[in-house]
Amino acid sequence: MAWGTVVHVAPGQPTHAVCVLGTETQLDVYGSAPKGYTSFSITASPGVVVEVAHRPPAKKSPTGSSQWPLEPGLDVSLKLRAASESTGDQKTAWTWGPRGQGAILLVNCDRDNPNSSATPGDFFSKHQLVLHVAKSEMDKVRVFQDNGGRQPSRYSAVLGPERPSHALELPGGQCSTHFYAEGLAFPDASFPGLVSLHLSLLDTSNPELPQSLLFQDSVVFRVAPWIMTPNTQPPKEVYVCRLFENEDFLASLTALAKKAKCKLIVCAQEESVDDRWMQDEMEIGYTQAPHRTLPVVFDSPRNRGLKDFPIKCLLVRAARGAERSAERPPPPPSSLPCPAPHRGPAGA
Repeated sequence: MAWGTVVHVAPGQPTHAVCVLGTETQLDVYGSAPKGYTSFSITASPGVVVEVAHRPPAKKSPTGSSQWPLEPGLDVSLKLRAASESTGDQKTAWTWGPRGQGAILLVNCDRDNPNSSATPGDFFSKHQLVLHVAKSEMDKVRVFQDNGGRQPSRYSAVLGPERPSHALELPGGQCSTHFYAEGLAFPDASFPGLVSLHLSLLDTSNPELPQSLLFQDSVVFRVAPWIMTPNTQPPKEVYVCRLFENEDFLASLTALAKKAKCKLIVCAQEESVDDRWMQDEMEIGYTQAPHRTLPVVFDSPRNRGLKDFPIKCLLVRAARGAERSAERPPPPPSSLPCPAPHRGPAGA
């Protein structure tokens, strides 16, 4: 069942709230209880279900109401068995569409205020918008906010590692702000590739009461996967290290590359640092979204990093790197023969 708003009740005055059918409405009883009170009672009409979590009632009265202890962690929720018929108009019986659940759009016939869609000027003095992501997903995504050209940087990181939430500072009236998101981890066995961002509207009008949730909306992003280019594709470029006593091999490979009509890149000794197994340090593939394709480089088990890597010789233009940390030390590199890494065609 969907989670609705939180209603703060206060003694001595009625509290009104609209409960949506199919959602649970939370009651904050403990937070607004006067000092010295130890219990409370609830009486509900037949169409309302009241649930008090994790504890039986302290006392049951003959009239059907119950007394419950007031203590921290109290969880009281309401839900409706059926829609209210107090208005007598039976609007809930309106149906249309294939499943009888189509939305009904109301024409705005009131032209008194053509800017009625704008937020009131003092709205955000009593309310707050919070952009947030689950802590389990905050290291998988980074969100930037467009500051509209303000210095020192136009784009500021508002969500990401160690930043699970961000309170928006918005003026009243009609305004808009833009956000941009980037993935930080590729889907794998422990990450399905789905990241949810949430926007919550909080009521902060009463500083003596906790902030209450009025509305929440969410959007789900799917992180594009990393695709390894198969080494069975026709090669576009071949690279090789120039090492001590491999001149004969270089000559043979040069002739083969010329015959195959592919470009040959030779890394000098000062770039390869006499590391003939540097191909174990990378795999070349790509990640792709409808708007862009990016080559991707992974640093494999020896984990020496890409800082001192002969990047200008071995990587395609605009290549990006991604690091995956492990809870346990990675296994040592294998010395088994393996096919040389393959550079895929341009744009792949």
